[in-house]
Amino acid sequence: MVEFKFIEYGTDFGTRDMGQKLRQKLLPLINGDEIVVLDFSGVNVVSNSFADECIAKLLLEMPLSELKPSHHLPWAQPFG
Repeated sequence: MVEFKFIEYGTDFGTRDMGQKLRQKLLPLINGDEIVVLDFSGVNVVSNSFADECIAKLLLEMPLSELKPSHHLPWAQPFG
């Protein structure tokens, strides 16, 4: 398991530009063999624009069926 700690890049994430940069850092990890934990501990702000660019656009790189088993959001509630 690999942890991607957003706090290492700042505490406030509000721009698409930053979302794109961090998505590029995430992609090699997600394409690897280990589960990637997306750790937002200590982060104050995540805007819709950042989340769309960083997280949602991962779906353009891979289908949801591939993305779901490769990452983990420890604070997220399960769907359903």
